[in-house]
Amino acid sequence: MSEEKVEKTWEEHKQEIEQEVEANGGLDEVYKHMTPKDHIAEMTDKRSFDEKMNDHMTIKDHIAELEQMQAESKKRIEEREQELFQKEVAFSLSQHNLEAFKDIINVSTPDELEDAVQKLCGIVNEIKIGASYVPKENLKQAEYETAKENKDVKSMIGSKLANLFK
Repeated sequence: MSEEKVEKTWEEHKQEIEQEVEANGGLDEVYKHMTPKDHIAEMTDKRSFDEKMNDHMTIKDHIAELEQMQAESKKRIEEREQELFQKEVAFSLSQHNLEAFKDIINVSTPDELEDAVQKLCGIVNEIKIGASYVPKENLKQAEYETAKENKDVKSMIGSKLANLFK
């Protein structure tokens, strides 16, 4: 229960008592009908209410401390999860020989990591294929094949004769 609600309840209680006192003809009339035992009971009720309010405030403080501890624990858990995910990223990149890209990769979920690794593997493989060794004989043959596709007889003969005079 919030402090605001407690204060409203206390104010409402106070107003009810004031209305009751006015209805009975004021405080003097109320106290005339009270016995000393009633006065003690009223004081005991007030003291128990104060004690209850103190207990409520103590519990409220304890709840605030627990909420703060819970927030700190959640923060630590999130930090540890982030560290673990970064280790998973590094491990996945090292498995696919992509350690050089660890500073470039910026992912936040395992699915994004998997997609990024697959794309990088595809790019690296294309680069490897493009940079692989192509024998010079095949290069000349490629000139012949290109001329043949273009139906350029002169270039076809030139390519074949060039191979003869090497």
